Amino acid sequence: MLAPGGKVPDVVLAAARIAGVSAVYRIGGAQAIAALAYGTESVPRVDVISGPGNAYVTEAKRRVFGSVGIDMLAGPSELVVLADRTAIPPTSRRIFSPRRSTTRTPSWRLVTNSRELPPAVERELARQARSLPRRDILRESLSRAEGFLTRSLRETVESSTGSHRST
Repeated sequence: MLAPGGKVPDVVLAAARIAGVSAVYRIGGAQAIAALAYGTESVPRVDVISGPGNAYVTEAKRRVFGSVGIDMLAGPSELVVLADRTAIPPTSRRIFSPRRSTTRTPSWRLVTNSRELPPAVERELARQARSLPRRDILRESLSRAEGFLTRSLRETVESSTGSHRST
């Protein structure tokens, strides 16, 4: 995720600092996965590689798994939206961008503790889909969208990260 001008957003850097990250590299592609997994003259070997990528990045992450930790094997279209009752239904066409070219593209997941949000999101996405090019492909992809209702905001976050803890 880059900010305008190719900079790493301040919020990402702040989160990295809080998490104890000691270095951030703005690199990408399958070659970056290899550099991060094994190290190079200018990029040291890392412990964990995280982030989305295309089919080549996913394959590279699969091949280095075991030498280095990876977050998951996902393509560029994996999307999870976490939201509470204060969220506004998505109005950005960016949510659709990776889903416009093929019906095989996985759609997205909404995880929320609000009973009112899923129907509002569904109405907004249907409204937007009517005006977008390739809407038939988009509608088919969105038909595979999933929603999860949780009891609390904490459970919303924990269910999306896999960090379930007893409290």
